[in-house]
Amino acid sequence: MAYVREEKITCHDIPHRGYRILGEVKDDLHHFKVELGIDFFTDEIFEAKAEALNTPFPICVEAINSISNLNGLRVGDGISKRINQALIGPEGCFHLAELIINCISAGLQASAREIPEWIPKEEYARAWKSREKTYLGRCIHYARPGATSTMEIVHSEILPNRKQEEK
Repeated sequence: MAYVREEKITCHDIPHRGYRILGEVKDDLHHFKVELGIDFFTDEIFEAKAEALNTPFPICVEAINSISNLNGLRVGDGISKRINQALIGPEGCFHLAELIINCISAGLQASAREIPEWIPKEEYARAWKSREKTYLGRCIHYARPGATSTMEIVHSEILPNRKQEEK
């Protein structure tokens, strides 16, 4: 047996607001597209849209409406559980929830890549420290002592004096 599942997630800045995440998953029975808007400053999902291009059963298309349950959710500890509660059940879709969780994860990764010009460095540092807690103890890097110094390694331009202060 062969099974192929394709997933594509892209993230873009929304200047002075946050990030737009576009996600798509496709296999032999499913083809969904989602779009999320996440506010950088509040970590709140301010927009959530979904489209079902192919589903195994006609009724599955109705589950797309559950996407509106995500509006207002804050990304942070417990977000996967809250997404599952909002999207899985008699009116929802497991595969849609799975895609949304992967999109949120990609959004967190994207926001750690570079500092957009429109975000003050101090605000970025505050947000990074808050989001970094999500990873503590959950991967080999963030399980080590000193892992919370990651920002200084990745974005030394944010806190260039910290190393001198510690001396």
